[in-house]
Formats: sequence, structure tokens, C-alpha cells
Amino acid sequence: MTVVQSRSAVTVPVDGVAAFDQHSRPVENPRLWSPQNPYLYRLRTELYEGKSLVDVVENPLGFRWFTV
Repeated sequence: MTVVQSRSAVTVPVDGVAAFDQHSRPVENPRLWSPQNPYLYRLRTELYEGKSLVDVVENPLGFRWFTV
């Protein structure tokens, strides 16, 4: 199930580097991570060259909440 999805288009020169910021809408009612409930989301990043998928990276992501 997809919770939030964002897309960005960036042109990177050959042998170059490009930086960008990406923002998404908040995740509503996230399942919070804790030692008693170690729920992890999966953050999937896909890199395309034109319409061709050239790389995919998946990272675990846990949300925590605290107040002071």
C-alpha cells in the first residue's frame, strides 16, 4: 500500500552532480515505531532515465513522536 508518493524531475549533466529538495504531504495517522511495536515503513526511491527505470533503492523508515 502506498502511503505518500512524490515525484521530482532533475536534469543531471554527464559526469555531473545535481542537488534537489523534495517535500511531501504529511503521513496521516502514521503507525509509530517503538521497541514494543517496531513497525517500519519502506521508503522506495526509483531513478529513471527518460522512461527507463535504471536504479531502485529501498530503505526502512520508522516514525517516532516525542514532546518536551
